[in-house]
Amino acid sequence: ARFHAHGRGAPGNREPPSHRRREHQIPRHFRSVIEHLVAPHRHAAAPGSALAGPPHPAAAFRDALPPGLARRVLGRAALSPRQATPASVFAAVLDVRAAHEASVAHDAVAELLVGIGEGWAVRGVPHALAALADGRLRRLLVGATAGAPGFRCAESGRLVLDPTGCRGPMPPAPVADVIDEAVEEALRQKLALTLVQAPGDSEAVQGLAGILRYR
Repeated sequence: ARFHAHGRGAPGNREPPSHRRREHQIPRHFRSVIEHLVAPHRHAAAPGSALAGPPHPAAAFRDALPPGLARRVLGRAALSPRQATPASVFAAVLDVRAAHEASVAHDAVAELLVGIGEGWAVRGVPHALAALADGRLRRLLVGATAGAPGFRCAESGRLVLDPTGCRGPMPPAPVADVIDEAVEEALRQKLALTLVQAPGDSEAVQGLAGILRYR
């Protein structure tokens, strides 16, 4: 009996029921987590989420997510559940978010470079400020270390680097950093905003750049 699985007391005699029970427990656990994520009491949906855990269960859980939740997954992080602490989970989420933001910024710069060649994008602080003032931007790209003093025109409210770019009798008001002011204006216009931090991508932006919604 020791050498046959159907024999009493044979090694592995109880493995098939255990595997079947586990096969049912995992999807049931996934469903309970998903029900919590979409529960009515969760009024404010998170802009994104990170999956942290062993690679295979994390991939299986992502496959089980509804399309709406799957689209909000920013990425995955390898993390042992037994060794997880609030601090390690927080650090893992920050790493996933940073990698996601770098990927989004890189894609935005690639779109910018194509748009410049086709006339659907501008780069450089003066050109981006002009397009922002005219309401022609769909996305504003900001270099991580960009900064420049400038002026706000008294009558039109336009941001410029040189006061001669303003019209009207009233003198323009100096601003400490037109880049910060441009970001605030982009938020007021509800534009997509991308911070570009990678050195190569930031150099391509030339401080400030924009993808146009119309020419």
